[in-house]
Amino acid sequence: MKKTAVIYNPKATGMSKLDLDKVKSIFNKRIKADLFESQKAGDTPRLVQKVNDDYDWIITMGGDGTMGEAVQALNDVTQRGFYSHIPVGTTNDTANNFGMRGYDPYTLIKMMTSSGNLREIDMDALEVNGRAVGYVSACGAFTDIPYRTPRFLKMSLGTLGYYTTLGLMFPEIIHDLIKKPLKLTYERNGKKVETEALTLLVSNSKNFAGMNLYPNTSIADGKFEVAIVKKIPFAKLCDFALKVSNYDEGKFSMEDYSNYVDYFQTDNFEVMVDTDKKSLNNDGDEVMMDSNRLKYDIKKKIKVMVPKVK
Repeated sequence: MKKTAVIYNPKATGMSKLDLDKVKSIFNKRIKADLFESQKAGDTPRLVQKVNDDYDWIITMGGDGTMGEAVQALNDVTQRGFYSHIPVGTTNDTANNFGMRGYDPYTLIKMMTSSGNLREIDMDALEVNGRAVGYVSACGAFTDIPYRTPRFLKMSLGTLGYYTTLGLMFPEIIHDLIKKPLKLTYERNGKKVETEALTLLVSNSKNFAGMNLYPNTSIADGKFEVAIVKKIPFAKLCDFALKVSNYDEGKFSMEDYSNYVDYFQTDNFEVMVDTDKKSLNNDGDEVMMDSNRLKYDIKKKIKVMVPKVK
C-alpha cells in the first residue's frame, strides 16, 4: 500500500466543509492517506516538497494553478514517488490533458484508489527562464483573461466567466491589437525571424483557457508546442475561436491557420519580446517577466499517475 499525501486547496476547489468531509471519507475507506490543507499562497509548493521524501504518492486537489505549483515544486527536488492531480475548479485544462474531463472529483478518487486502475505518464516539465510551469506560458492578447477574470465569475459560470471578461475587455484588446502588438525576435529552422504578433503561446498541453488547441498532442513526447499568432482577419479569428471551443478530437488543426499562425514543436525555444506589458500567463496566474529574453526548454520528467478511463 502506497503511503499517500493529499494536498487540497479549499479556495481553488470551491468545496464546502461538507464536500471536503466526503472527500476525506472516500479516501479513508479505500487507502491510508494523510490530508494537508493549503491555506495561503505558497503553501502548495512548500507542502509538496515537505512530503516528497516521506510519501510514495502525492495527490493535489485544486485548479490548474494548483497543479502548476506542484510541478514547480517537484522540478526543484528529486521526485521520490508518484504525483497525481484531481482537477476541481473552473476551466481545468489539466483534466483534458490527463484524460479526466467530465468526471467529478469523487468518482476520480474512487477510480484512482481502485486496485490496478492507474497508468503512469512521464510528463515533460516545461521551463521558462529556469522556472517550471505545469502546462502553459503565454503573453500578448487574450492571455491575461484567466487571471483578470474575478473568482466569483469563475466559480459561478466556469468557462463562461472567461467569455464574460473577454466581452468586457474587448475594447482594450482591440486597442492593444492595433497599437501595441508584440514585437518578437526568434530563430526558426536556422533563420532569424522578426515579426509583430498578437499572442505568443508556449505550452505542453492539449488545452489553454478551455480552448482545445492541440487535441492530438502528447504531454510526454519530449517536446512542447509554440504558437505565434500574427495579424488575423476578424472573421477568421471568430472561426478559430468556434473550432477550438469544440472538444471533438480531429475537428481542429493549427496547421489550417498557417497563414496567420507560426506553429511548431520543439524541445528548446528562445525569443526576445518587446512589449509594454511585462507579464506572463503561467498556468493561469500572472508572473512578471524577469527579462525580455524568454528561454523555454525541457530538462526533467515528472512521474505522474492517472486513472485508466474508458
